[in-house]
Amino acid sequence: MAAAPRAYWLRSGFFTLVERFALQALGMGTVMILLRAFAQHQETYGVWVLYTVVAAFLEVARNGLIQNALVKYASGATEDNYRRIGTASFVLNIAVTLAVNGVLLLMASWLSTVLKAPGLAPLIRIYAVANLAMTPLTQFNIVQQANLNFKGPLYANLTRQLLFFGFVAFTYWSGRRLILEQLAWMQVIAAFVGSLVAYRHARPYLRLSPSLDLVWMGKLARFGVFTFGTNLGAMIYKATDRFMLGILMPTQLAAMRAVALLDPALRITGIMEIPIHAMATIVYPQGARRLRSGGTKAIQYLYEKSVGTLLALLLPLCIVVLLVPGIFITFLAGSEEAFAGASDILRVTILYTLFVPFGRQFGTTMDVLGKPSWSFGFVLASTMTNIVSNYFFIRAYGVIGAAYGTLLTHFVKFIAQQIALNHFIGVRTLRVFGYTLLFYRQLFEALRGAWNEPDRLMEKLRSAVAPSAADGLAYADHTGSSPAGENGARTEEPAHNGQAPDSTGQHQHPDAPPARAHPTASDPS
Repeated sequence: MAAAPRAYWLRSGFFTLVERFALQALGMGTVMILLRAFAQHQETYGVWVLYTVVAAFLEVARNGLIQNALVKYASGATEDNYRRIGTASFVLNIAVTLAVNGVLLLMASWLSTVLKAPGLAPLIRIYAVANLAMTPLTQFNIVQQANLNFKGPLYANLTRQLLFFGFVAFTYWSGRRLILEQLAWMQVIAAFVGSLVAYRHARPYLRLSPSLDLVWMGKLARFGVFTFGTNLGAMIYKATDRFMLGILMPTQLAAMRAVALLDPALRITGIMEIPIHAMATIVYPQGARRLRSGGTKAIQYLYEKSVGTLLALLLPLCIVVLLVPGIFITFLAGSEEAFAGASDILRVTILYTLFVPFGRQFGTTMDVLGKPSWSFGFVLASTMTNIVSNYFFIRAYGVIGAAYGTLLTHFVKFIAQQIALNHFIGVRTLRVFGYTLLFYRQLFEALRGAWNEPDRLMEKLRSAVAPSAADGLAYADHTGSSPAGENGARTEEPAHNGQAPDSTGQHQHPDAPPARAHPTASDPS
């Protein structure tokens, strides 16, 4: 029984991790070139940073509106409902894109003035075009994820990023000057090509209803609106430090140079979050199934072990960065002297990563429990806290004050989220740290026995990383209770046409792919 769910975790985890690492590697390579190209014009690079921040949080927010609702309701849906859900989701995606573009065009000049970022307005207007090209790319990728296919999104996103990286690298190494508007237009082209690649892999799953079902559209919107707001708020929260630097620094030049100085530290910190986002991507569909079969105890165990595993992966990396931050800044920016002070900032920002796994999995858990409003509330409160803390710390300490203020907010949010999780599903933070120690112990035992029993090495590593149904037995032994809670909360199910999520009438393992009433599409790859 455990072989199939283990295969899911390893297969989906492999493609998701490859995607995250590949995109981060290409993104980091692009940043390394841009930092060197604009080393003597950091104020120009600061404008580009703010543009990419605005673009990033809009993409993440839109994904939040479409992704979780589509994955939740399409998994296990009947053929008829699957088509209705697909059409409703696509129309919702287009409507959100048009609304976002309207807001962007209206606010472009205002943002450029408030953030002291000359040249930001034309970049935002170009992004409105890229946003249109991103609409099908987003939809095609999410449809594949709803069908537990992670290959297609890997190829599409990799194509998009490769094109942009190739353009930046060719322009720089050919001795030509990099112009921000040209970079923005290249992103439009890359998004369009990425959409074509995504369509090729998503075709087997693109079964749409010819008419729009307003009932399903409303259901998707109601579920997704909190996730949309949560993701948008989360990105604003993450961008608060750079926005506040632009607002609070006394001059335009000082503001953009401060943003440019903070960016290398945040880029390095972002690399550390790759396994966090990868784990969240594969935990969400599993959590939705486990809640139906095992109740809140199963979700509690999934949260505790996934966060504990992430901490085990992150701690050694954090220690290394804390000891020698200058090496990382020099590697990224080419010269520590050109970005003097970035190493001290990195020592603070790297501590963010110790809190991020708790917060990221908190949002996933609340979505699984059907309580996205809680994630939304926490994000709003955290964003307001971060604005206040950044204001006072930047006023007191300058650029590094932005890092201090955000670190304080992370700590306050961590305490509040653990209290909420303990209330809803009985999460114990000490047990999370116990799974961290368990990971190290299993890893040590696996390495120690590898010389004598090499065939068992991969099996031990799988059990340390991938929470599976078999792990529930270990959980029961550890806690004295069964993973299946007696009064586990259930997520809201679609009531349209009276169809249940699994219309086949068959019992499924919580880790297995959902059974469908229609023929399963073959892997498009």
